Amino acid sequence: MIYRSSGSNEVSATQPAIAAVGSGESLELRTLDAYAGRDVTPEAVLEPTFFPGKLPVTGPVEVVGARPGGWVALTMDELEPLTTGTLIMRKGLGLLGRTWEGPPTPYRFTISAGRASNPDLGTFDVRPMIGSISVAPPGGDSVWSGLAGIHVGNFDCPEFGPGATICLPVFHPGALIYFADGHARMGHGELGGTGIEAGMRIKMSANNVDGPEHEASGTNPLVLASDSWLAALGRGAAVENAALSAIAALRTWLAFFHCDHIDARLSLQGEVRVCQIVNNEVTVAVGLEPHEQLRDELQRWLAAKPRA
Repeated sequence: MIYRSSGSNEVSATQPAIAAVGSGESLELRTLDAYAGRDVTPEAVLEPTFFPGKLPVTGPVEVVGARPGGWVALTMDELEPLTTGTLIMRKGLGLLGRTWEGPPTPYRFTISAGRASNPDLGTFDVRPMIGSISVAPPGGDSVWSGLAGIHVGNFDCPEFGPGATICLPVFHPGALIYFADGHARMGHGELGGTGIEAGMRIKMSANNVDGPEHEASGTNPLVLASDSWLAALGRGAAVENAALSAIAALRTWLAFFHCDHIDARLSLQGEVRVCQIVNNEVTVAVGLEPHEQLRDELQRWLAAKPRA
């Protein structure tokens, strides 16, 4: 069965699960694009009501056995953008929007066989990723899917593509995972405020895993990219704040994996990659290429059953 978006853009623990997946199992989902599947034309984007409050979610998906205080590792086994996508440039959105003086301008792409084409911009290889993944936030809060926060939300990490894994903190039984904001391609920083926004076919699998202890204050998530780059996500009011948050989280995760000489390794190999400078909080990934011992530890970690 394929599970689809209801069109809601709210993330909470009060919504009934649309599907359940056991640890080690997989399922297939469909997400709508950021504009809820509407026809994106030059005329439509001039309407004041076109932009606010969209970014519809698919979910929540219950992960059987996920418990508050634990962690869930989600792997994007397959990501396939649907046949059309749209990048929109407009004033005030992203860093480029600070100097954009024209009207909102959509660039429509056709997507086929791993390529995205626009008559003005040309043809590009697709690099699909999911921009917003959320667990149900602590307490009874309801959060818009476009926000980044303790529930993770709209983090927009370009490395979170096919074959990537993200490890999320759990605040409610079953974790209750929401998916939104698929991109066929997006640059680091999301400089214009959007990527090629596209509906997405997702085949994902889940595992309950051990991780650092966390409470309602949360611990930042971990991303393992398909090329094995290992990073923690941080968020903050500015890039420096977000990077410091990610560094603190990566230190915690590396200590959990019994890594030694952590700061020296980060100084030698570490990279700061800006995910987005658009949303309520900036998100940054700080990571490194795992050495052999750490790669072995990661494999054992993903294969192991969590402690009772």
